[in-house]
Amino acid sequence: MSDIQCKNFNEGSHQRCCVEDELVALQQQWNQQRQEIVDLSRQIDIFREISQNICVACDSLVGVLNHFH
Repeated sequence: MSDIQCKNFNEGSHQRCCVEDELVALQQQWNQQRQEIVDLSRQIDIFREISQNICVACDSLVGVLNHFH
């Protein structure tokens, strides 16, 4: 293999390595963002449940207050 071929091979190998590293980093970011979305979805579900419970409690309180009115 000539010096030019070795240089081209090494440059190509380095570029592949850089691309592979970038792909790994992007995959990690994707996984992290996907987990954050899952966590936010859970928090939204909890918020909805709490909001619904508050509405039920308020309706009950209004019913009690109307009873005494």
